[in-house]
Amino acid sequence: MTGCEESNAASNDQQITPDTQSESKAEVKPIESNEIKQVLDSVNALGSQIKAISNRQETNADKLNQVTEEISDFKASSNLYDWISWAVAAIALLTAIIALINFNSVKKRANRHRKEIEELKCKVNSIEQKTVTSVTRQTRATNMGLNGSEYNSLASRISLLERQLVKIERSKESVSQNPVHGNPISNICQPVKEQSGYFGLPNKISMTEAYFRRLSDIREADSRFAVKVKNDKAEFQPLEGTRYFNDLISSDSIKMAVDMQGCVPSEATQMRLIRFGEAKKEGDRWIITQKAIIELSR
Repeated sequence: MTGCEESNAASNDQQITPDTQSESKAEVKPIESNEIKQVLDSVNALGSQIKAISNRQETNADKLNQVTEEISDFKASSNLYDWISWAVAAIALLTAIIALINFNSVKKRANRHRKEIEELKCKVNSIEQKTVTSVTRQTRATNMGLNGSEYNSLASRISLLERQLVKIERSKESVSQNPVHGNPISNICQPVKEQSGYFGLPNKISMTEAYFRRLSDIREADSRFAVKVKNDKAEFQPLEGTRYFNDLISSDSIKMAVDMQGCVPSEATQMRLIRFGEAKKEGDRWIITQKAIIELSR
């Protein structure tokens, strides 16, 4: 192209005449500096606009990348939220199952406790009834001016006297029904000889037998038992009173003549006679043939 332009230019130069040259010289004008400056300013402004557009394009591209990354993160987080939701749902279900199991266990325990409370209530009612009965007896004894142990002792003595009275009446009836005809006075039945007295501490004969040394007509310092004697047979019971009661529950010697029932002796505060003891006279000793039985209570 350069070659053609140069050839064309040469031919044009050859065709120009002097008149033509003068006309072209007259038409060409020099460019002013203001116009050059305006053109340069326009070019610079256009370059600035292009650069600004390029910068905005880069910024939009960065924003687009950021939005794309946020969308990817949101998708990932949404999946994580789904997993978390499933995990929370599973934990809630497991908690509900455990709560149901605990509820059933507590319900069974409550039923068992309810049954135990009913049984305890029945026992309390039974104890209250026994307490009311005991208080009634003690009230009766108090109204008579006696404490519980004295009342029991008096009742035992009255019972003994009643039995003795029945025996005497029976003996009188037998004598009246069988009168003696022509028998000597020595063969007539003599009345039963009764005697009251006291025994002291028993003495051991062997592992299974014990005896009292003597019968005292007067209560002495070492007396521990009240005695009723008929001929050669004696019925005895422990003496009443705090001092005698303490010896009774603490002395091993007294236990050779008494069997104890009820509460532990160390916790006992009173006693009640269940059965009289018995002793038989052999020589100068009273051999214990039957132990007395007492009931201890708090």
